[in-house]
Amino acid sequence: METERFGVMHVNVNGTVHTLAFTHSPDENFIYVIDVLQDEYLGPLHQTTRLILSTVAISLLVSALLSWFITKGITAPFQSMIKGMQQVSLGELTQRTNLDKESPEIRHGGLNGCSYFRLSPYEK
Repeated sequence: METERFGVMHVNVNGTVHTLAFTHSPDENFIYVIDVLQDEYLGPLHQTTRLILSTVAISLLVSALLSWFITKGITAPFQSMIKGMQQVSLGELTQRTNLDKESPEIRHGGLNGCSYFRLSPYEK
């Protein structure tokens, strides 16, 4: 401390870390020293870091759950239709799908009432 004009040091006193900031007086007769416990000035930083990390973790969890529910809601009707088509392809022609709760596009098989699953006049 005596060889340098100013600086910062970290000193461990009985397991507690003190931060010492020092500078010499203009006439070099004194050394001014400020002692601050490291936990006092780093505590709010650590608290803010924990808050940010917990917020990110909760946001990731909520977005993952939301994504799962949205994906499940979109793919469930198609899974039901695929399962029904597989049963029909195995010869079980009495297979029915329960699509009453679904949108008209899925219930009727196409947009504006046109169906991709209806028999054409040539297939009757």
